[in-house]
Amino acid sequence: MEKNPRIGTGVLILKDWKILIWKRSNTSLWNNKYWLPWGHLDFWESILECWIREAKEETWLDIDLKDILILDFTEDIFEGKHYVTFFMIVEKFSWTISTPEPHKHKEWIWLEWKEILNLWNNLLQPLFSLTQKYPNLKRF
Repeated sequence: MEKNPRIGTGVLILKDWKILIWKRSNTSLWNNKYWLPWGHLDFWESILECWIREAKEETWLDIDLKDILILDFTEDIFEGKHYVTFFMIVEKFSWTISTPEPHKHKEWIWLEWKEILNLWNNLLQPLFSLTQKYPNLKRF
């Protein structure tokens, strides 16, 4: 088990009150788990910079800092690691789904929050924890 927590960022991309999620592939630990654009904070990088970088790396989405709504964070211990994951919401963008990392993504899908709740046993732990904090989330 690692001694220090890892910092992650998750991006809830919102369109018509649906959230973009994807099914992870080709990783032994998180294979077939549903997740958001997400990544690890790099050394000397701010949380905001990490959100922007990860959204771009995984979706080609460009985010403007003024369009970010900071939601919350979760704290989880899974896979022998301690994670603190910061979540943000973005709904102002012009973009068509792109998969710059096809080796990681099985599929992109748009789901309502209640539909994501129904995937509880197939969500990556930080997203599952967020659904537990906000089971009745209807509007952002």
